[in-house]
Amino acid sequence: MTQYIAKGRDGREMAVESELTLDEAVRTIREKAPHNNFANDLASRAGSLNANQTGWLFLMAEEAIARSKAQEERIAEREQVVETEVLTEDFTALAAIFEHAATTGRLIRPTVLLQTSGGKTVVLKRAGDRARNPGSIGVTDDRRYPDNTWYGRIDPDGKWSRGKDADDDILDILRRFSADPQGIAADYGRKTGRCCFCRIRLTDERSVLQGYGPICARKFGLPWGERPAPRMPVVLPAPGEMATV
Repeated sequence: MTQYIAKGRDGREMAVESELTLDEAVRTIREKAPHNNFANDLASRAGSLNANQTGWLFLMAEEAIARSKAQEERIAEREQVVETEVLTEDFTALAAIFEHAATTGRLIRPTVLLQTSGGKTVVLKRAGDRARNPGSIGVTDDRRYPDNTWYGRIDPDGKWSRGKDADDDILDILRRFSADPQGIAADYGRKTGRCCFCRIRLTDERSVLQGYGPICARKFGLPWGERPAPRMPVVLPAPGEMATV
């Protein structure tokens, strides 16, 4: 453990103890504080820093580690899985849709909006390669992180981990989407007027009928292009007869 001193512009000195080597401190800054310009500037000049600058480098590296640890603890508390409940759900088909969107469709963070029978909006979003659970599908409500509610996680192999806030209504929409993605996506689009994949308003007649757009259909591997059924001509009735359609 080595102690470093970082002196501020006001002359105040801050002491920090670290077990990191210089290379480890630089790597920590790069990985955990990529948007801290001052820290990254110091990291880029790590071989030629004076004592005070070196102190700042290690101070910010240790602060980045502390922030990262605190965030992981918050996420772990927020994403508590119901361990006592034995679930036999198999969402392999649902996971395959997201895998197709990420690989064939080349979407970085494939997302699907669903609506439960009770009217709740449910957001399914695939985690990136650098996430805690790469390739998994987070199931939340439609608020922004960290204020949103975490309902659970679907692993790439289809395994379901149920969060403490997930009720049967959430589980029901996941089951129905896994069994019939085309039908559920179409139902969402027809009810809301927006594509459940990209949130864009549907305006093309075929997209309105289909319930989602052609680009999203291709990216998620779903059919598209059905035309409205032809309308039967209205036959005006003769006097005293019933109308036929």
